[in-house]
Amino acid sequence: MMDLAPDVDLKAYAVGRGIRFRDKRLSAPMRAVAWVLGLFGNRRFLTHQWTTMTPRRVFYPDALHDPRADWKPIDLDREVHGVGRLHPADLKGVLERHRPTLLHEFQHAADARRWPVLFQASYVFGPLPILGPSARVRWEARGYAWQIRLGRLSVDDVVGLIWSVYLWPLPKRWIRRIVEREVAL
Repeated sequence: MMDLAPDVDLKAYAVGRGIRFRDKRLSAPMRAVAWVLGLFGNRRFLTHQWTTMTPRRVFYPDALHDPRADWKPIDLDREVHGVGRLHPADLKGVLERHRPTLLHEFQHAADARRWPVLFQASYVFGPLPILGPSARVRWEARGYAWQIRLGRLSVDDVVGLIWSVYLWPLPKRWIRRIVEREVAL
């Protein structure tokens, strides 16, 4: 099985790890999470944010569309697992356009596989001051490290994202130390 690397074949990695994709709009739990996050001002959860909470499922936003027809949504799972309607070159283009995000989500899937109980608990109890904040910051820092390595985000960008999107989990200087440590690995 191939390891996660900046130049990994995204389709082969997903297929090899049994990672399936699902449109968030089609998931009742994701719609419920979106409703709760909306109470805290996050109105982009369904439309712009990808989510991975298990080793084998990546939820994608409804902003993912066929590059040949912007109005038509893509069923990414069908495309990746071989029964889709996109030409292979078009699928490769879609995957490449989302490479930094897919690497981020694949990192979450790897972490969920390695630490299943802790990973799940940190998402469920994320904002609570028991175990969630520091573990959740670590998972996000590991995911965002890919965007930093690929030059898409800076450490400052990631610290700001984790601070605001994930409901102020730790002091910013602690978040910075965690992000810098994960990028250096």
